[in-house]
Amino acid sequence: MKSYDYYLNSQISETWAGAPNVFDPSECEKIIKLGNNETFKEGLVNSGSSDPIRKSKIFFIESSDQENSWIFERCAEMIHHINYDFFQFDLQKIEVLQVGKYESKDSGYYGKHIDAFRQSGIFRKLSFSVQLSRTEDYEGGDLLLHLGKDPDVAPRDRGSITVFPSYTLHEVTPVTKGTRYSLVGWVTSATKFK
Repeated sequence: MKSYDYYLNSQISETWAGAPNVFDPSECEKIIKLGNNETFKEGLVNSGSSDPIRKSKIFFIESSDQENSWIFERCAEMIHHINYDFFQFDLQKIEVLQVGKYESKDSGYYGKHIDAFRQSGIFRKLSFSVQLSRTEDYEGGDLLLHLGKDPDVAPRDRGSITVFPSYTLHEVTPVTKGTRYSLVGWVTSATKFK
């Protein structure tokens, strides 16, 4: 029997997705101001070599603090919608939220890496990054997603979110002027990728 129909989305296979205006400018400032000189610590990553894979400062946002619940709720709402529309992974919780500070005085960067890992039967499935800085506040500092010959550059619009599978190779290029702030998180599940 002949058919002329062609079904869209017979298999979801998106490489990354995003949304603008997840947080407004005043909310981005509020998230940045949760940190101070005592809160930000060196972002250490064990790369297995003497060369650092990352030069940045970070702090974690406590989910147990009720004053932070709006940040988690907003991220969870966007992740839910983006996951449903693009990835359809089985997800259970946001593992953690982390604010990163990349400064030009340190040529702040995060080398090529993936976020996926399994620990105690929990799998990281989605990673996300929210742009907290105004794009004109810094130069360099692009989030690159390595999906083919040429990397995709994530949007730099303040308040926008970029979501991608945690097995995606990605990096933040060195900041050459100013300071870049981002809010990142990882979403986990007890089930394997299917």
